[in-house]
Amino acid sequence: EHHYYVDIPEAHRQRDPKIYINDYSASGQNGLDIFKQLFDLSLLHTGEPDDAYKVITDENGIITAGDFEGHHTINSQVKGGKKLEFFLRTDIDHPESWTPIGTDAQCFEGTLHGDGHTVSSLDHSLFYKLCGEVYNLGVTGTFNTAGVVDTGDGYVESCWIKTTNETPLGAKPYAVFGDPTDTKGYQVVNSYFLDDNKDLYNTTTAGDVTTSGGARGKATAKSDKAYYNGELAYDLNNFYLFKRYNDQVTTSGTEKQKYSYFTVGDDDKLVLQNDHYYSDHPDLCSTGYEDNSNVIMYVEDRFADGDFRYAAGEIPETEDERYYTWKVDEGTPEEKVESSFFPIWPDDYIFFGQKLTYGWAAEAHQDVPTAVARDEGRLSKLDDANRVYRAPAYFRSKNMGVAHFNPAAYLAQNSVDGTKQAYPGLTAIDFNGHQEGHATSAYKLGLNGGWFYSPLLDDDGLTSIRNCDETQNLLVYAPAAAGDGYVNSQTHGVLTAYFVDPVYESHYSDPSGYRLVSENVDLINGHLVQSDLTATNDHLLVDKQDFNAPMAYTFDASHLMWYQRRPGLKEYVDLNSGWQGISLPFTAELVTTDTKGEITHFYSGSETSKNGTGSKIGHEYWLREFRAIKEEGTPLVAKADFLYPAAAGATKTVGNTFLWDYYYQNTYRKDANDDTYQKYYSSSRNYTAYPLLTAGTPYILGLPGSTYYEFDLSGKFEAQHTALPAPAKLPKQVITFASNKGAAIGVSDDEMAGKKITYGGREYTFKPSYMNETLKTAINYVMNSDGNAYIKLDNSGTGKYITTGRTYANPGDFATAKAAAIRPFSPILPPSSSKLS
Repeated sequence: EHHYYVDIPEAHRQRDPKIYINDYSASGQNGLDIFKQLFDLSLLHTGEPDDAYKVITDENGIITAGDFEGHHTINSQVKGGKKLEFFLRTDIDHPESWTPIGTDAQCFEGTLHGDGHTVSSLDHSLFYKLCGEVYNLGVTGTFNTAGVVDTGDGYVESCWIKTTNETPLGAKPYAVFGDPTDTKGYQVVNSYFLDDNKDLYNTTTAGDVTTSGGARGKATAKSDKAYYNGELAYDLNNFYLFKRYNDQVTTSGTEKQKYSYFTVGDDDKLVLQNDHYYSDHPDLCSTGYEDNSNVIMYVEDRFADGDFRYAAGEIPETEDERYYTWKVDEGTPEEKVESSFFPIWPDDYIFFGQKLTYGWAAEAHQDVPTAVARDEGRLSKLDDANRVYRAPAYFRSKNMGVAHFNPAAYLAQNSVDGTKQAYPGLTAIDFNGHQEGHATSAYKLGLNGGWFYSPLLDDDGLTSIRNCDETQNLLVYAPAAAGDGYVNSQTHGVLTAYFVDPVYESHYSDPSGYRLVSENVDLINGHLVQSDLTATNDHLLVDKQDFNAPMAYTFDASHLMWYQRRPGLKEYVDLNSGWQGISLPFTAELVTTDTKGEITHFYSGSETSKNGTGSKIGHEYWLREFRAIKEEGTPLVAKADFLYPAAAGATKTVGNTFLWDYYYQNTYRKDANDDTYQKYYSSSRNYTAYPLLTAGTPYILGLPGSTYYEFDLSGKFEAQHTALPAPAKLPKQVITFASNKGAAIGVSDDEMAGKKITYGGREYTFKPSYMNETLKTAINYVMNSDGNAYIKLDNSGTGKYITTGRTYANPGDFATAKAAAIRPFSPILPPSSSKLS
């Protein structure tokens, strides 16, 4: 009765038999062993010649001895798996020694559909000799042979391997298909191996790409990070990506290249799409390849016969939604009905997925690609959903990169335990694809210009998003909510709900013209920019967090950018120390505090005091620009001159009378001294040609400490010489910088050129930065922790204070000095970011 299963004579078949490999661990068996046993059983015979595969059977054809005692032999038309299709329905772990499938005399002739699953713990290749086909499979273990197959003229597509073996063979094989023996066509397509294992294999490196293979096709090396963060899982889905390209670009072809498929309408009903065509690119995808006058269509052919309905081992009681009927010669006497099954886009074209939580969620992270999660045959939208999307991403620069994520997106630099990298240094992500465009011309085949199947933007609607440990100043460019071009209202809605900035107006108040801004305590996840590159909410830059705008954007007429910080202990000027660097990505119309109100800086046009000393008055903090350089001493030490900003711009009117109201004038809180200049703060005042703190400009900044009495911002000054009762000591002030509404934010990289001065044939540059920086060269100087000098960083283990020429004799002393120079970072006001080089 065995003939009714897999070895029906070919003349009586309607189609090739399909065998589904499940999880048999509950019965103490291993699916991989059963797969190999079926192959071995297919080799047994009762006739000549007299070899290792000849067996003795009884009168009923039952084997009477050996490993297969009690089994029937299998008809020869399926010998070696010929004309059989095998489908993995689960991952399979094989912790015991493995003997590869296939022999020198008999290759595996069937088709193995991995369907995104992984065979793990192998100590040798899965196949020894292959003349059949393997699709969509992962293989891991401790092998130093090829991962999928050692030799043969078979075909491998969309497979990956990963081994922990570190010992290469004498003659290195190719990584995925060790020794392909065909003389025509391709044998390896869209397959990958771990870059860390490249010394085990015969590889070639060109530019940044390492491959392993020959004229019959190459496997590509991927980093461990790419295995972990979804990049590999995404790239393995070439059947999806190839169709995505052809849908946009290929508009005609032969009748055999034409195909149909379902899309999902707004009402969740399937809509048949006809008259689509595949192109022929066998180096990238078997689909569309014309073989013996037949065009291969991997996905469409899998569904056409309807056998997929029985994969669970049960006969379905209802018709599958992929079933479609149509009338032929409608309206004629010959009118008849035909039918077929068609795949659903994109569900049936995606085989690999990967849960990308990095340990930041209840759902476990999947460390390597795995089968995409399905729900009743469709891509899952439940908690287990692991389809991988991608979008253009930017990492501390304007250079476009890429990030991968699930519908429930977790944006993370590292795993929650810090042992694995996800996407470190992410400063912007673009869900609109601004630098790619959405025209047909944006769609490219395969690896093109460093990108795989451009455009990079590919998401089908986020369900949620979370910034795990990326910068809180993450810029998020949203897709359009509606209209032309790329539109994904679901993603837009998720981004709008999550990336919510504090409202500036809710923190701003203007009692008595003070222009106070209170401290924000709300969590900030990032800043949203709309599809037209306009910000329609305020952006509050978070202190000590990276900011980098890869694309310029503008605030609408009702919103602005602002920045707050509460300075550290040593970040207040005390005569000659306490200076710090500052550079902002916006021009500050207002600098203010939460209690004392608006403060202004000295500049070259500041008024001269009325007490005849010639000193400047009328301002509450210092701002200095890099204006000149000179070299003095032996050895020569560079000295930079930081001078007041030159008078420029419009007249600024300041109505803040806090100092007068709180310290000087009030009857019960009157200063015992009677300095004439105090009255200067009793009314509004105009500053002619007041230079605003300008976007993209590096400065050094001095905020007055308790040395400067009532001007103190540190919270340490307490008034003593006053009439009683004395004014209460004020708390440490929160400093706020705010732009005008409608401000324009430039491309950050373009603003980093800095102020350059040439002296003695050398060029000195004072550079702005909106990010935490790691300085590596000997030509960089950073402000020390006391804020009274710039220290030279020298990789040789020596260092010099610019002001004293002091040297350090050993790396330990230098490391101590360097550590002192790099105090706790503020990415907008960091001592080591505002650097002189």
